[in-house]
Amino acid sequence: ESEREMIGSMYGYVFVFFFSSRRRHTRYISVTGVQTCALPISAFFSAALRDIALPIHGDGKQTRSLCYVDDLIEGLLRLALSDHIGPMNIGNPEEVTILQLAEEVQRVVGSEAGVEFFDRPEDDPTVRRPDTTLVESKLGWSAKVSLEDGLALTLPWFRSQIL
Repeated sequence: ESEREMIGSMYGYVFVFFFSSRRRHTRYISVTGVQTCALPISAFFSAALRDIALPIHGDGKQTRSLCYVDDLIEGLLRLALSDHIGPMNIGNPEEVTILQLAEEVQRVVGSEAGVEFFDRPEDDPTVRRPDTTLVESKLGWSAKVSLEDGLALTLPWFRSQIL
């Protein structure tokens, strides 16, 4: 958790404590879907639809966990209607490497442009995978939409924006 996220969590708890708010605290990581895509998804769709090499920062072995927006909304609604204050991670714990993600986007789009490697930023995390044990046990929620299906559902929106 970054310093900014920790400070945000702390402010949230103070607000709940002093004002008896029904605020819920959640963390979600890398959402995909119409108008909600995480940075690698946006960059990959943009490149693949233009049939240019997809940009990969680093060696592509760093992992991400992507949750389709419909799953995220269901998780948020369940949390909002529960008595649990949080924090609670809502996301898809299935990991994929950045290189695998680039290949899957190309497959969904039908592009064969390949990838181009760039230097990896210092602050780029190696692993980004939420621990969803709490949301699964307390709310009976888990992500349902597969990465492949989520990308296929997202493609028409990107196509309408780029082409």
